[in-house]
Amino acid sequence: MVRAVVVVVVFVFVFGCAPKLDDRLFHVVAPRVIAVRAEPAEAPAGATVTYTALQVSADGEITDAIDWAFCIERAPLASLGSVSVNCTLAQSDALVPFASGAIQAMGAIPVEACRIFGPDVPATMMGQPPGRPVDPDPTGGYYQPVRLLATDDLAATIERTRLSCGLASGTGEDRSDFMRRYHANRNPAPSAIDLALPAGTTTIDASQPTPAPIAVSAGARVAITVHWTECSSAVDQLGADGCSGAEPYLAYDDARASLVERREAIRVGWYATNGTLDQDQTGVAASDPTTSTDDAWVAPDVAGPASLWFVVRDDRGGVGWFRIDLVVTT
Repeated sequence: MVRAVVVVVVFVFVFGCAPKLDDRLFHVVAPRVIAVRAEPAEAPAGATVTYTALQVSADGEITDAIDWAFCIERAPLASLGSVSVNCTLAQSDALVPFASGAIQAMGAIPVEACRIFGPDVPATMMGQPPGRPVDPDPTGGYYQPVRLLATDDLAATIERTRLSCGLASGTGEDRSDFMRRYHANRNPAPSAIDLALPAGTTTIDASQPTPAPIAVSAGARVAITVHWTECSSAVDQLGADGCSGAEPYLAYDDARASLVERREAIRVGWYATNGTLDQDQTGVAASDPTTSTDDAWVAPDVAGPASLWFVVRDDRGGVGWFRIDLVVTT
């Protein structure tokens, strides 16, 4: 029997109290995947998507071999999980492998994805009652699960790619308007990182490669601000390429029985190989136009290197990240 430890990379878009220190997720002590970026961030069934895994360890970013597969099995209705347990295995009829070996891979989303995980009526299986379409998430989205499996152990990571399946509700006019005006999601990305150091604030351009390590005194407290691009507030003002911040988007509001414009919420996951962070996750709600979020990192008391990652996620499944390296001095 194959056993798997499942790591589901899902961020819940709510504020909450910070967990106890020994339960916190920010501290990178062993190899793990902390994010997976799909490019494009939203795609129709059958489209080819390029996936990149952010795989880290206590020594920094690593490139251990990964097996990639799409899941094509929904979780049972009685299950509390978001995906079928069969999708976490090394081998299963629920998996469609598409690459192996690298932290970046290309795969074509299964053509039946909108039937299995979207609003299209599922195919009827012999001897089974008819299935029902999947309900959209609060942003109106549907998602194709992707399974990553490190080849040197049995730790599985499940990520999800947002599917372009069209509108499930509304009139024919609503659906036509949606298809004409909707912009597929674009991955968010940090635009700048501010580090409030004792000698003054250093601003790092996050569109450039990771800079040289920054010296920080042992025990120093460094306030950090992650910025992202300010997007237009109106869907029809978005450019063809979208925006790498909190984008406006179209969704169908069942209560109003009409299309509405909404804005994405943004969350940042904070990770460190050394030292401590005040919070594991920060961000802004969809109703908040702020384009930055803050945290603080406290350097360890002993000299040595440290790496920090800032993983930016929007609530339509988009992901982006940036890393800075530091050297703690005494």
